Amino acid sequence: MFFNNNGFETLVSQYEKDKNLQVKLNDFYTNSMKLLKKLAFFNKRIYAMNIYVPKDIEILDFKKELNEIYKDIKENGKLTLRCKMKNIAIFNLIKRCRINKCKIETVNHYLVMYNYMKMKSIEKKLINYWNENCNEFFLEKLMK
Repeated sequence: MFFNNNGFETLVSQYEKDKNLQVKLNDFYTNSMKLLKKLAFFNKRIYAMNIYVPKDIEILDFKKELNEIYKDIKENGKLTLRCKMKNIAIFNLIKRCRINKCKIETVNHYLVMYNYMKMKSIEKKLINYWNENCNEFFLEKLMK
């Protein structure tokens, strides 16, 4: 259940009284839906993939590098040696990750990792947004 104790009843009674709350709740809903749509977009791209990232690797710490790899692939149709040398640290970490139990070696694998990182980034934004606003709407915090 997403509501605190008696949260739904409290929200309904406050909603009827406070026009400001109506606007805030509408904004909360709109912003949450935008993030959920983005999340669904990236989730759909990797839906059938079994992605393994070791627990000691925080994929969001490598957002910049994965964005550079993605840009390199989009511009050149492949990973260039220059990009590999510039981002050697992430390539060493990615060697420990797996997609469908296979090593990450192809351009498509790197694109999957990019999409996975984007999905995780949006998921984190959504959870943070929810948790920052939950008290105002008598909602429970989400676990990170």
